[in-house]
Amino acid sequence: MEEVDLESAEFWEGDAPLVLSNPALDPPPMALREVLVRREELKRHVVFRTSGSEGEAKFVALSKQALLCSAEAINRHLQADRTDRWLRALPCFHVGGFGIHARAYLAAGGPDAVQVMDGKWNPGKFAETCGREKITLTSLVPRQVTDVVEAELRAPDSMRAVIVGGGALPDTAGQRARELGWPLLQSYGMTEAGSQVATQGLESLEEDFGNARLPILDHWEVRLNAEGILELKGDALLSAYLEAGSEGGDGLMVIDPKVEGWFRTGDRVRLEEKTGPRLSFVAREGEMVKILGELVSLRDLRRRLEDAIEPSLCGEVALAGVPDDRLGVRLVLVHSEAITGDLAEEVGEVVNAGLPGYARIVERRGIGGIPRTVLGKVDYGVIRGKIRGIGGVPFSGESGKSAQK
Repeated sequence: MEEVDLESAEFWEGDAPLVLSNPALDPPPMALREVLVRREELKRHVVFRTSGSEGEAKFVALSKQALLCSAEAINRHLQADRTDRWLRALPCFHVGGFGIHARAYLAAGGPDAVQVMDGKWNPGKFAETCGREKITLTSLVPRQVTDVVEAELRAPDSMRAVIVGGGALPDTAGQRARELGWPLLQSYGMTEAGSQVATQGLESLEEDFGNARLPILDHWEVRLNAEGILELKGDALLSAYLEAGSEGGDGLMVIDPKVEGWFRTGDRVRLEEKTGPRLSFVAREGEMVKILGELVSLRDLRRRLEDAIEPSLCGEVALAGVPDDRLGVRLVLVHSEAITGDLAEEVGEVVNAGLPGYARIVERRGIGGIPRTVLGKVDYGVIRGKIRGIGGVPFSGESGKSAQK
């Protein structure tokens, strides 16, 4: 990343754009920052390269004003002020990590308000830093929380809230983290929204952990379209996607996906108004597939898979849907070398138990390791590339053994 003071007025009030990208990925094309400097409509923007669980890379342009709008709403929600001390344990090229700097800037906490953990994630170092620096606010992804829980690491008394984003954390892991003193607040958000859309409130810390119904932050208008897909409207939305093309003569196309200010998220959710606007995540569009004409939720099946195996081995298995001429989509259990074929067979049988035939895993395939994004999400795009052309082993359905916890 460019050397920039992200808690300074010089950055937030200046015109200079900033391009953030995972260094493990290919570098941004077309000398992107130089192009942005020449484009009047893209001054005062931050560009994030995202790569979701389906492996599709996008360049998302968010104005500094949009990022500050998001930060201001989150600070209100967390009751953050100049006394808070923040820890950034996520990479800066992730909007949830970058947002820490925007929130600290608005809270006017001073030059030492943000501590940064660079390098490889280490749960022990994270917990030690939280205690030593008297951290009050931070953000994590579910995989990081799971690491902290498995290591039985306790939170310091200073910690006020830990935002969990980048996916839903299982209630059991969330509750165990709370018992260890970590004040977890589940959130739902995305890069295109500048970070959070819905987040548990501080009052939820008085209850058992549960991530089903999340209060929508006050800077958003929300609605469902005819397909049940969430749409957002608000000042924290992206300005545009950036793609390679001939527009403007500089190799860059600027595509605004909003229609009359509304952005279609691609996520199926439930909305309710009984106790204020709340959101329950259902599935991403790509997680609902048709098999023999029947709609099947990959998300639900993946939860069954998590429940069918010991926690220590959850990171060694994944469920992928691959195109199939006869079925439409074929469900494949993918496992690393840490899991034997016999155990994979048992796990598949547990997942399949009680399911209709069309919703069952039909084969398993072994690969060297389960690929993940930098934030710990299973990278299904890479998995599909790995298993393409590899022969699968059909489930025999004959062992009758149990692989449940």
